[in-house]
Amino acid sequence: MFLCSTSKHKILISKFGSFEERLAAQRREREMATTELGFKKQLTKEEKKEKRKQRLAAIGNFYSVVLYLSFQIL
Repeated sequence: MFLCSTSKHKILISKFGSFEERLAAQRREREMATTELGFKKQLTKEEKKEKRKQRLAAIGNFYSVVLYLSFQIL
């Protein structure tokens, strides 16, 4: 079967459009499934860096309190 270039183009456009729609539907289903199961949303790189800084700061604060208390006991 020989098709002219415009008909090939139309077929490709329609297939590509339906492919994008399926991808969007899968993405929505995946997001809904994760919210139903109670999973947390994945963090971005910036959010991960900020959370790491907060954890390290909390550890630093803990050790400073421990050192302060240990000197108070001595």
